[in-house]
Amino acid sequence: MFRDGVKKANNHLMLNLVRDVKDKKKSFYRYISSKRKIRENVGPLLNGAGDPVMRDMERAMAHNAFDYQ
Repeated sequence: MFRDGVKKANNHLMLNLVRDVKDKKKSFYRYISSKRKIRENVGPLLNGAGDPVMRDMERAMAHNAFDYQ
């Protein structure tokens, strides 16, 4: 029931974007910009002592030593 309402609203938004793209390009590009994926950098890894890990080999060892349980 909720999913149907979301699909209907999304279809309505898409229909309006397509219909108004000739007159209102700004709304179309705003929609496209909102759908872009933004990648954020991950902060520094810390070793067991709490010091930041800088070298690639140390980072690999820190990932391998992480306990996933």
